[in-house]
Amino acid sequence: MYRLLCLLGLLLSTAAVAQQRTVSGTVRSADGETLIGATVLLASTDRGTATDYEGKYTLDLPEGEVRLTFSYTGMQPKTVAVGNRSRLDIILNPDVQLIDEVVVTAYAAPGAQKRCRGFRATAFCTRRCTALRCLGNQYGQHAF
Repeated sequence: MYRLLCLLGLLLSTAAVAQQRTVSGTVRSADGETLIGATVLLASTDRGTATDYEGKYTLDLPEGEVRLTFSYTGMQPKTVAVGNRSRLDIILNPDVQLIDEVVVTAYAAPGAQKRCRGFRATAFCTRRCTALRCLGNQYGQHAF
């Protein structure tokens, strides 16, 4: 009787494990950079994972029709049907409306005021901040 119960328990545990599968892959941006900390969620649930420092993820999925949602700050989210695939590499495109323009304004610390009276640095950024310039300097000197 004990052997029969052990055999039955083994068969049931094997059937439970067989109902799950694993999918893995890499999440990258459109320019090929890996996205660290991108969210990978089982669609319509709160079950998921995040990518590691190489943009890689691994997630256990239930059997059946499964859709994954990939998202990252500043990128358009993407929902993909997994199908029979065990590897799913994703490319996320930038959400241009979200990062349209950023204005950065900085005021000098007290020590910097000796070099540039009325120091104010302003940068208008689109994709990456490239230049800062000193505005309003009565001595004609530039802090940058």
